Amino acid sequence: MNKSPVGAFIVIAVISLVVGYLLGNFLPFRGSTTTNQTSNPPGSTTTNTSIPSGKGILEVTVTDSSNQPMVGIEVDVGTKPGGQPEGWGAKDADTNGKASFQVAPGTYYVYFNQSRFPSGYVATTVEKAEVNEGQTTNVTIVLQKS
Repeated sequence: MNKSPVGAFIVIAVISLVVGYLLGNFLPFRGSTTTNQTSNPPGSTTTNTSIPSGKGILEVTVTDSSNQPMVGIEVDVGTKPGGQPEGWGAKDADTNGKASFQVAPGTYYVYFNQSRFPSGYVATTVEKAEVNEGQTTNVTIVLQKS
């Protein structure tokens, strides 16, 4: 049986691609870097090199009293307590109950849209947070059942 050199080349190329993919995704090479994110106490800050110059991150985590994430709750952030947030200041919490805002350094207030607040829970008071350049400020809010 006569084998085609083109067919053999294709088989070798496919095998090389698969091996390269496996090595690149599952075996770290020397000199490679990884980013580890850690959970910090509420109100704490950490340095993060992926934050653009002149910005900080305000990360808000919302859970219920059983430590379950409040998925989809609207989290509002503004430079004044309450009221209508700026266009960038309203986000729905993700599947982990988190909403992140990339903001200029300064003082911010975290609160909730009362018209979209889940029934069966008590709205908390407004939370104040200080955001510093190049850092992530974590705010955790635990909602109590009414």
